[in-house]
This record gives sequence, C-alpha cells and structure tokens, in this order.
Amino acid sequence: MIISVEDTGRGIKKDSINSLFTKFERLEEDRNTTIEGTGLGLAITKQLVELMGGKIIVHTVYGEGSKFTVMLNQRIENDQVLEEQPKVNNESLDLSNSKILLVDDNNLNLKVAKKLLERYKATHVECVDSGFECLDKIKAGNKYDVILLDDMMPRMSGVETFNKLKKIEGFNIPVVALTANAITGMREKYLDKGFDDYLPKPIEKEDLITVMNKVLGNKKVNTEAIKEEKEVEEEADTDTSSDTDSFDGEKYLRDNGIDMDNALELLGDMEMYNDTLDDYLSEIDSKLEELKKYKEENNMEEYSVLVHSMKSDAKYLGFMDFADIAYQHELKSKEDDSDFVNDNFEKLEEELSKVLKIVRDYKKQA
Repeated sequence: MIISVEDTGRGIKKDSINSLFTKFERLEEDRNTTIEGTGLGLAITKQLVELMGGKIIVHTVYGEGSKFTVMLNQRIENDQVLEEQPKVNNESLDLSNSKILLVDDNNLNLKVAKKLLERYKATHVECVDSGFECLDKIKAGNKYDVILLDDMMPRMSGVETFNKLKKIEGFNIPVVALTANAITGMREKYLDKGFDDYLPKPIEKEDLITVMNKVLGNKKVNTEAIKEEKEVEEEADTDTSSDTDSFDGEKYLRDNGIDMDNALELLGDMEMYNDTLDDYLSEIDSKLEELKKYKEENNMEEYSVLVHSMKSDAKYLGFMDFADIAYQHELKSKEDDSDFVNDNFEKLEEELSKVLKIVRDYKKQA
C-alpha cells in the first residue's frame, strides 16, 4: 500500500533532510517563531510506519514543496481483482497442449515464470527478452495460445509492443500483461488498453491458475496426476527433514534475515530456490555495474527500469530489505530525482553486499 501526501509549501533544504525525522528538531526556526509545539509529528510517523514494517521517504524541492511517501506491505484478504473475474476452476490447470510465448527483459523472471508454467505440464514455452523479438516471432508466422507480456521493458514497453501487435494483420492471440505494479486499478487499466487480462509479479500460483484458465478456456488437469505430484513433494519433504546431520540451508537463510516464507510461496521448493539463486548470482554483479553506469550518466529512465528489475529479483529470493530500498530508488528515478539516487546509492550497495555475503556463504556450505 502506497500513500503519498504532497504540499506546495516552501520545501526543505537538502542539508536539513536528515534532521526531518528527529525528535524536537525544528527546521528554519527563525522563520517559525510563532509556531509552538515539540516537532514530534514526523518522528512519531516514522516510528509507527516502521513498527508496521513499512518505509517513509521524502522528495522535496526547496521553495516549491515536499512529497512524503509511505509504503506498507499489506496482505489482501479479499482480492478484488480475482473477485471481479468470471468464476473459473481455480484448483486445476492443464497447459500440456498450450503454446505460450513469454516476453520479459529480465532473464530471471523468464526462468522463474517458465518453471512455474512447467508445473502445470507446459512443454511448449518460448522465451524472448524484448518487445522487438516478440513482434518478430508473430511476423514470422509463429502461432501461440497466449502471450505473457511484461510491461516495464527498456526501449519498447509492453503496452507499446501490444499496440504494434494489434496492427499485424490477422493477429488474434490473447495477451496477458505482466507488471510488478500490482496496485488497485491496474487490471482495469490493461483491460482498457485491450489486454485480455493481467498478472501481478512476482507471479503467484493462484493468480496464474485463475487468469490462464479464463484466457485458455478453463482446461482441466488430470486429478490423479496432481495427487501423485503432491505425494512426491511430501515424500521429498520427509526425506529432507530426516537428514539431521546435513547442513540446514533453509534455516541458515532464515536465521540471517532472508524471508524464506515469501520466497518459497513464490518459488515452491528449495530446489527451485537454489536454481533461481544460481541464476541471480551469475547476473547480479554485471547488473550492479550497469546500474552504476546509468547513475553516473544521469540516465534516470534506464536506471528506473533496471532497479525495477533488481527489485523483482530480490522479492523472488526473499531479500525484502534490499527490495524495499530498490523500490525507493525506482520511485525516485521515475521522478527524475537524480539527487536522491546519488545520495542514497551507497545504502543500496551496502544492503546488496550484505545479502550477497549471506547467500554466497550459504552456497559454500550447501
């Protein structure tokens, strides 16, 4: 949940921002001699927000005004998006006869989504990492039952790609938008643009089943196969827990602050977690160097796309503190606030370094 409060007051000087959330601190007291009070408001707000596991950040231009943004992770008990969709079979999904095209500039997203689809017997999944490649596939005459299209991509967004797809003669393939901006009204936004539906990222199993059943016509899966799959998973879990002398990697990660509940909910099991982590570690150093380059070039447009991707990767693996910081950078870079990016880049690097030390130590012991 994101709450923003914006004013058109006099704003705050840069050198005063760090004092904003300090108790009893008054900024520019000489201009506020008639104001009484202890200056506790923002300090209390920050404390309350952090007690709820949230963050508060400020964007300000001296002489123009300030904008305070609060971000709180909230579980949606009654999912309005799913309730608005037609009632379909939400317990089964069979993708064995479906040909699917996955479009995402993030290699990790492609691999995780492909593995998730394969759980539902998807054997015909093609992956491309840009809207340009997607268009080439369709223009070459390739046929698919559905296209899963990421929106936030560099050079050509998902919406731009979709608009070009619609201009191709004879194009009638269902297209589902993928986006990490899972906020109220996003489904309506994409439906208005002509998409058949949308999936928030990271993709959760329940959302995938609902949307794919709707788009593909509620295909049924063999219930005996589901039962056998569950039995195999339970047996694997039993075998793992009985090996008390081996290194308990999951416990090690939990003890070091990695949100394994969130990670396993998204990825399913430790085998998929480890595969995803290997992919992450193979790319993260080059991504960080690329992010530094965009920062130094003051290229906030490309910076926002890449830090958005790094935030998504972190959520899959349970690096929630780093994901929160990356999200702050995403918001600020979208506002073209290069000052915030430069002033806070070291904090982002430090949190990433902390996470990488934990997971690399884990990989050595596993």
